[in-house]
Amino acid sequence: MAKNSGFYTGKQGLAFKSKERCFPTGLKLLDLSFGKFDPVTGIPGLPQATVIEAFGPNASLKSALWENLAANIHRMGKKYRVLALLAEEPQFLRFEQAGMDIDRIDCWTYYNPNDPTNISSSEEGMDMAIEAISDPENNYALVVIDSLKALTTGDQAFAKAGDLKGLAEVDPLAARARLINKFFSRFAVCNKSRAILFCTNQKTDKIGPSYLTGGNFKTETSGGREKEHWAEVRINCNSTIPDATDKVEKGLYENKIYDVIKPIYYLEKNKLGFPFRKVMAEFCLKEKRFKNEVNCLSAAEYLGIITRSGTSNWNIKGVNQKGREAAENYLKDNPKIQDEIWKEIYPRHIELFGTAKAKSAKEDIEK
Repeated sequence: MAKNSGFYTGKQGLAFKSKERCFPTGLKLLDLSFGKFDPVTGIPGLPQATVIEAFGPNASLKSALWENLAANIHRMGKKYRVLALLAEEPQFLRFEQAGMDIDRIDCWTYYNPNDPTNISSSEEGMDMAIEAISDPENNYALVVIDSLKALTTGDQAFAKAGDLKGLAEVDPLAARARLINKFFSRFAVCNKSRAILFCTNQKTDKIGPSYLTGGNFKTETSGGREKEHWAEVRINCNSTIPDATDKVEKGLYENKIYDVIKPIYYLEKNKLGFPFRKVMAEFCLKEKRFKNEVNCLSAAEYLGIITRSGTSNWNIKGVNQKGREAAENYLKDNPKIQDEIWKEIYPRHIELFGTAKAKSAKEDIEK
């Protein structure tokens, strides 16, 4: 068989994939669900060239996932860059607070900040993204589309250069579906950088019978069903706010500011490891991070790594803490101890909940 024919043996494929980096999302229990471990650090994460679609309602922490993923990518190597196609103003201050190196994130939006009157369609931005990942020397480790719901085509926006089209001239659902599917297919064959593609999306409104919306409204998202086949991981995102009730007392309106949101991530599709897993977590808005100490305490207690006597006495590696909040704060303030506990959790979690794929990944790490 010709050397560059594109075919390879299973042994060659395993050897290649075992050398690829895996980047953590920042939510350790979610990373464990992927069943893949980084060959350098030994921690779980998303392998290179993975396609992810995270969808859900507003404030379900879809963007928080890719922002923490981007920050971890920047921490794992100074050469890695991030390319983000955004439907909103780039929030560079928020990116910096999340831990990103803003000198290594390139953002595209509908206008050029150097010339705000220069408006372009999403199609142009996606063409530039394809060109960027086609050159491995650009070192793009992550490409983000936030979000698929807001994409516009050149035909949808312009009749000809500079002339805006009427709103009724183009079917936005069909135009968006064609644009998304075209991009996904081109991304697959042009991704020489082996970049992760992370897309956010919203559930679409069902407007009459159409091949674009289909009958399964619960999981249908913008772009039609075709693009769902490209994604290796599809995450259904939801969130809850503790005591999310504003009060009216003595005629005064009291505005409550919540610092913690509790996201719920359900893996509707996962070709990497664990299918149909639900991960519940806590996200600190002020610190822009997932509170892994909460999941660490629960998982370690369940697996017998940490013991609890009574209802509130915790024994963490020989150190006693009274109350769950005190135990969580101890893990937060002692990241090395928390990392040691997570390293004990990984193999036991895989042994208890793992699939064949995840177990083989564990064996590779032990070797």
